[in-house]
Formats: sequence, C-alpha cells, structure tokens
Amino acid sequence: MTDRLRFAHGPVLADPAQPAAHADLWIEDGVICEIGAPGRFDAAAATGSARRIDASARLTIAGRVNAHPAAGAGAAAMGQHFLPHDRLGGRYSMSEDTPDWLQRARSQWRWRGDARPAFAQTPGPGQASVWDYPRPPALVPDTREVIVLWDGLPVARTRHAIRLLETSHPPSFYLPWADVDRSLLVPAGGGSFCEWKGPARYWSLAHGGRRLDGIAWSYPQPLAGAEAIAESVAFYAEGLQCSVGGAPVTPQPGGFYGGWVTPELVGPFKGEPGSTGW
Repeated sequence: MTDRLRFAHGPVLADPAQPAAHADLWIEDGVICEIGAPGRFDAAAATGSARRIDASARLTIAGRVNAHPAAGAGAAAMGQHFLPHDRLGGRYSMSEDTPDWLQRARSQWRWRGDARPAFAQTPGPGQASVWDYPRPPALVPDTREVIVLWDGLPVARTRHAIRLLETSHPPSFYLPWADVDRSLLVPAGGGSFCEWKGPARYWSLAHGGRRLDGIAWSYPQPLAGAEAIAESVAFYAEGLQCSVGGAPVTPQPGGFYGGWVTPELVGPFKGEPGSTGW
C-alpha cells in the first residue's frame, strides 16, 4: 500500500488543508521517497520526474523503495539506509548528512522556544508556556501517573511516559507498550511523516463490537534522536478519558495534532484558528 504525503507545515505531515511548501513524499513499506521538485504533486507530470533520495543521504528507515505508480521509469530502487543525527539529551540537531528537503522542512519554523511571540500568554506561578518549549523538540521522562480510559475501559496506565515538547504545541505523551492493553489495539490505515520522528503508524481501539478509529499512533522505526519512543504509543485525547497526575486532559485544538492540554499549560496552542504558520 502506498500513501502519498505532502511535506508541508506541521510536525505530522498529512494535513490536506495545508499548502505544499516543500517536496512531495510517498511512503511504501514504511520507506520514504521524494518526488519531483518542491510543490504540489501532479501525477500527470510525474512521469520521469520522480527521483530517489540520494543514497549518500542515508535517509530511508528500512526496506526498499519502489517506483511510485505515477512515476514511471524515473523512480529508481534503493536499498536500506538510515538518517544519522546528533543526539543531545533527547533533542535533535542538524547534520551535514541531512538531505536538503529535510533541512528545509526543519528550518522553516519561525518560533523555536528562544523567545515568546507578543501574542503568547504569560505563565503565572506553577504554569508553563508552550512557547518556551524548544524546536527541535525535546523528549522528557514524566513520572506522573498517566491513565487512559475508553468509556471506563482501562487502556493504559503508566508512570513511565515520555513527553514530547515542541514550540507552540501542548505535549504529546508517549506511553510504553508494556503499560498498554495491546489486545484493544488493531492497526489502522493511513500514515504520516514527521521531520523529527519519522514515519508514523496508526492504531484503532476495538472491543466488544465497538471501535474508535485512528485514535493512537507510534513510531516503531523512528529517526535517530527519537529512539526513546520506539517502544511507545501516543493517544489522541478526543473520545477518551485521559489524565496526568490526576488532572483531566483536554485535546489539542483543531483535531489534527495529538497534544494533551493539562491545567498548568498556557498558550495559545497550535491548532487554533490562524495558527498554521506557528
């Protein structure tokens, strides 16, 4: 199965409402391939224009790259490669081996946590501003008890979560698979690609004839620097009852991103109207 994703704005790159600011991508068998020049993918114009990512960039995660169905003979197969990054305390940094299209995606962000914009809310005592979170994002262990329920059915309970902190976003909480009832999760269709974490796999909850589609995601083959979440899964809060340290969670605005808003956070948050360029 092939999923074509646009390398556009945002850490999860499958938002059809976003303009295509960078190169188009497609993923087959969990492998990433770039097609044509930056801009919107045009299947009619793609014949002969698809190009593999240079093997010297060591980009793809695993397996093989096959020709895109619309690309004709212009797409070449390549073997297994990987993208090396420097890892500093769970954060990411650029590498001279990083391919140009990925560098462009990572460098296009204006806000990086080093200064708050004028419209950011000022945190009070005991509060935290999402505008102080870094970009590249940080992966931070969190020992508060995290509980995920589905209409009262226990899905996950852990004190070993990893929070992913990225400028303007409420954190995503990655929970160890060992602390999740995996019997409730089944693979879901679709996929997305994050310039920091790599290709995502999606999951649905299913139990007793009920189903909640696409409610969770994971990065089983993350880019270097995100290895800490390879054995974890994150949940959208919409449709679930989630809590952190006993405090209830509300979903990140907009329905596209999967951050958890807890009472100590102040924004505004990515996903609100007018936040596309954040």
